[in-house]
Amino acid sequence: MRRYADLRAALEAGVTVVMPSRRATLALRARHARAMAAAGAAVWAAPDVLPWEAWLRRLHETLTLTGRAAEAGFLLSAEQERLLWMRAIDEGVVSPLQRERLARLAMQARATALAYDLDVARLVADSASPELEAFAEWSRRFVTRCRELGAIDRAAWLARAGQAALPPQRGTLLVPHAAGLPPAARRLLAQLEAAGLALAALETPSGAEPGRSVHAHAGAECAAAVAWAAARRAADPAASVVLALADPRADRDVLERALRDLAPATPLDGLRAPRPYALEGATALHDVPVLRTALAWLRLGHRLRAAEAGPLVMSPYLGGGAAERLLRARMDAGLKSTVVETHTAGSLLQRCQGEGHACPDLATRLGQWRERAARAPRRQPLQAWMALCEEALALAGWPGESALTEADEQALKHWRQALETTAALDAVTAPCTFGDALSHVRSALTGRADLEPVTADAIEVLSVDDAAALRPEYVWVLGLHDAAWPRRADPNPFLPFGPQRAAGVPGTRPGEDVAAAAAKLGELVAAARGARLSAAAREGDLPLAPSALAGLAGHIAGESAGVRPVWWGVPSDTASREDFRDPTRVPPLPAERLGGGSGLLKDQAACPFRAYARHRLRAVEVEEAGPGLDARARGELVHGVLAKFWARVGDQEGLRALDDAGRQSLVAAAVAAEIEAHPHRALFGAEFWRLEQTRVTALACEWLAGELERPPFTVVALEEAFKLDLAGLPLRLRADRIDRLAHGGELLVDYKTGRAKRASWEPPRPDEPQLPLYALAREAALRGIAFGAVRKGECAFEDFPKGIVCGGESVEREAEWRTALPMWRAELETLAREYLAGHAVVQPKDGATTCRYCELALFCRVNEAGPLAAEDEEVADDAS
Repeated sequence: MRRYADLRAALEAGVTVVMPSRRATLALRARHARAMAAAGAAVWAAPDVLPWEAWLRRLHETLTLTGRAAEAGFLLSAEQERLLWMRAIDEGVVSPLQRERLARLAMQARATALAYDLDVARLVADSASPELEAFAEWSRRFVTRCRELGAIDRAAWLARAGQAALPPQRGTLLVPHAAGLPPAARRLLAQLEAAGLALAALETPSGAEPGRSVHAHAGAECAAAVAWAAARRAADPAASVVLALADPRADRDVLERALRDLAPATPLDGLRAPRPYALEGATALHDVPVLRTALAWLRLGHRLRAAEAGPLVMSPYLGGGAAERLLRARMDAGLKSTVVETHTAGSLLQRCQGEGHACPDLATRLGQWRERAARAPRRQPLQAWMALCEEALALAGWPGESALTEADEQALKHWRQALETTAALDAVTAPCTFGDALSHVRSALTGRADLEPVTADAIEVLSVDDAAALRPEYVWVLGLHDAAWPRRADPNPFLPFGPQRAAGVPGTRPGEDVAAAAAKLGELVAAARGARLSAAAREGDLPLAPSALAGLAGHIAGESAGVRPVWWGVPSDTASREDFRDPTRVPPLPAERLGGGSGLLKDQAACPFRAYARHRLRAVEVEEAGPGLDARARGELVHGVLAKFWARVGDQEGLRALDDAGRQSLVAAAVAAEIEAHPHRALFGAEFWRLEQTRVTALACEWLAGELERPPFTVVALEEAFKLDLAGLPLRLRADRIDRLAHGGELLVDYKTGRAKRASWEPPRPDEPQLPLYALAREAALRGIAFGAVRKGECAFEDFPKGIVCGGESVEREAEWRTALPMWRAELETLAREYLAGHAVVQPKDGATTCRYCELALFCRVNEAGPLAAEDEEVADDAS
């Protein structure tokens, strides 16, 4: 057996190197490219480096061409194998999600049994385990189906190839992780060697003693490791620098946050600069925007969730997005306020063609997609569905007209691979529906990938297993606490533990697992020119103990969490904020843009900038519809019911003439009429509306019972609209209800299903100027105003002057009323003049309380001026 000093020497000698994973393969190729470039080479032959699974597939293809593997059948891909296992599991027993999880466990169990020579039939005879019996039955169905298809799974082929004579082999093979392979894989390598293939190995390393440190927490540990790796990279650009994670699942996110400090600032053109670190699986493929757009567009041919429709319409990856940007933004706003569960191409097309939402280009594309989808058969092979997907995306103009980033280009490669993977499932499945086809495509995109460009000398982030196979020049192993290293493997639950332990399956013999982990860590460290081992002392509030295998006891490091590494002179601090004051006055509004409702002055009182942004710039938040009726819709329902009731009854005398049953009957009829005319009537079921009718009927009857306690009154106006000119600002107002009192004066009532307080009228800058505005508009006849709080168990009036509703008019109340009117006029005219003059300073009335639910914080940047003090008083939740 020929031995090589390192992997670079083996690659230069033309040896085929098989790495344990795709990530380790990419790292070795990058390392070889750096070495060749450092040696002055302009071009070089690509090294023969493959992941273990890819090498097995190539070996199977080679043997098939020689005729020695033809009898075994075609080799199933991972997706094909998973699908067959799902079909083997009883559909009526578990849910689809459970079937997929069970299928993956069953695949693993079969691979373990074949790799470690476990006889499942004998295990079933010796054990009464229901899990084992279920697995054996699924295995029988799986094997039967494979025979019918003329296929073989990878585990079965590996076991069979290791027991058969192989044709003559040439070349040299190096498997750095051969010591950890199961018996079936080692037999295959022995058969290849017997057939003439030369097996190579790496020389036993003898490196220096590694540095060791224990840090206060994971953040400090990762910051120190990143700073160390950046220094090694800067000192030796051609060397391989690796950060190895003892538990990639636990430490990955913390390390990635520390690594971001290495990345150069994003250029102003929006293109991302190459990152100086390589991290496997940084992005979930189905969350990549360009792929998310493709999946959403295709689901319009089946069913698309309502929450996905808006992002699809606004996606820059659809054709015509730039030209129709404003039109599609209006459509997106309409979609957010629509209470529906799903969309199709047809329903979205109707929205595109509707008044106020016209998007001609998008409508054309949706129409073409709907027509094409309608011509497709209900069931057809997956290859035909994938062709339809490509045709549909072409109709969409996907992936858009703008230049794609390198990350987008990489994502498109994964998309094409996903379509090819899905089409290949035709070999093991019957024709299916389009919905099933899209499920297969999404399943093929469930993995993660690093799509962003990286520098040629990027720092690699690997698992300890991959790092041990790569043998880098510099390595820092993080997370070496006793809960993470050695890793605790979980024995497969479908196989009895005893036989697994007897066969030596990893995770069943703790002593051997510890010895293997120690040997792997020692080999990794010994092969490096510089190495460090570290652990964190705490994870949140949980104390951690260093792993005994790492020798970290007593190595407490100084705090380094505050160190922010700098990559090649890129400054990590931000530029100081510039103070700029624009002396330009806000131009006057044109006559056709003047005016508004009471909300204009309400916003001006709360914060002048809010009124400026909402009513001058039209920077209005898009309201998103939620499940059921929101508070505003429920309030409007109550308003409508009470308006219908008083239109029928007219005055308190008519109310008194009704007994409880008659009153409830009239209210129920009003509720039924409101529900029947409700715009969302068809979206909710009969049971929903029955509950809503019961709620509103009880609430309205509770409110009317309180109306009986008042002095006599007559309802003279309902939902009456009128105008008010206030200091040159025309306002359009609408009153819920106006009552004529016993002595002839009028009382204006505004219903509130949310909180209502009399103090909200008080100047300066009243929180609710609506009723004072009504008072000024009907100053001659009006004698009082009142909020009608229609709330379950809290029905009451908040009136001014106090007692005008239930106590009637008096000299004292008249004097109080006449005193308040000029005070209100002066305050409201001041607000109107400020608005007309363009007074738009960022000045929230109640500090953080005013800004708490405001959608304009990013626009006005109020938080940049310093923290705002929050008032302790309750925020009104007005739903009227």
